[in-house]
Amino acid sequence: MPWKEKYKHSGDLAAVGLAATVAYVIQHPDEGKDAATAGLAAMESMLRAYQKIVEQDPKAHSKEMDEVVEIQKQGKLDEYIRGRWANICRK
Repeated sequence: MPWKEKYKHSGDLAAVGLAATVAYVIQHPDEGKDAATAGLAAMESMLRAYQKIVEQDPKAHSKEMDEVVEIQKQGKLDEYIRGRWANICRK
């Protein structure tokens, strides 16, 4: 997860991400076998939730999540997720 552990809404976003991953895997059983693809679906859902949270509470910004929002706006979210996934899998 791109936010720091102390982020106030980390639990909410993690729950959204988990639910989105499960939904994606159920709806797309073949594509869902690729963890990075499922992770992309989860991140897109978490970003939508994050943006709604910030709309309701402008003080709820997370530097890390704002950076990922910018990556998404640049059309590089898939590349970002796959890069992070590759780094995690190497460990």
